[in-house]
Amino acid sequence: QGPALCVFNNAQFTPRDLRNICSIGSNAKLAAGNATGRFGLGFNAVYHFTDVPSFISGSHLVFFDPAAQFLPGATANNPGLKIKFAGESFLEQFPDQFAPYLLCGCDTVSP
Repeated sequence: QGPALCVFNNAQFTPRDLRNICSIGSNAKLAAGNATGRFGLGFNAVYHFTDVPSFISGSHLVFFDPAAQFLPGATANNPGLKIKFAGESFLEQFPDQFAPYLLCGCDTVSP
């Protein structure tokens, strides 16, 4: 792994927001007049910095790989992975993927 940019925000996505951000190309915010990301540009700006962005929200770890080049199993129709990790052994199975979040103080045991 190479250099990383870590950004911390102590807010959680609502279930609706999590569903929407995982729906690449949807226009779910179009009718929300003052919503951040209304035009689909908000989160997409992250691709200027990385090919595979990831984030933790609540008990989910989410990876996006829209080019389907880096994430095992990623395809054009399913370009990401959402893992519900709380109470599971994912931390031991994928220590490199969780390491940046532990450095930021994320509680990966009981979020």
